[in-house]
Amino acid sequence: MLVTVRPYVGADWDAVLAITRKSFRNTHDEAYLRSIVDDPRRVVSVATKRKRVVGFAVLRVQGQAYLDTIAVASQWRRSGVGGRLMSAVEEQARKRGSAILFLDMHAKGPLKWYQKRGFTVARKEGLVLFKDGTRSALLAKGLYWGQVVTAAEEKKSATAAR
Repeated sequence: MLVTVRPYVGADWDAVLAITRKSFRNTHDEAYLRSIVDDPRRVVSVATKRKRVVGFAVLRVQGQAYLDTIAVASQWRRSGVGGRLMSAVEEQARKRGSAILFLDMHAKGPLKWYQKRGFTVARKEGLVLFKDGTRSALLAKGLYWGQVVTAAEEKKSATAAR
């Protein structure tokens, strides 16, 4: 079944809120979600199947691209919806001139899923402190040249080569 990604409209709010409540019970609340969805500096996309919202993503581009959040309804996970949303986000970031896409991932987040899509851990301890008290990990992906190499990885690689 075809996954369509389109811009968010106000009528999508209830579905996006329901997905958020199930996906981010301990990290995101309604006020936070409303603030990022209504922010004109952000690009909000929804994934639909059979005209039903099954996922969403929020991208912010201010010099660099930052994925505020991405979520897929539990019954649609592992069906390609997340990958389709991520591809759309990356394309939006490139169109806005960004070379790198960043995101802060919760410690219990799907690190392997992000790594499979080319993200690397840029900082093990990111800047976001989630409402459950967990600190994020900052991930990054090069949108043109592939994997982002952090200074620590570069140093480790150089030491191993000696």
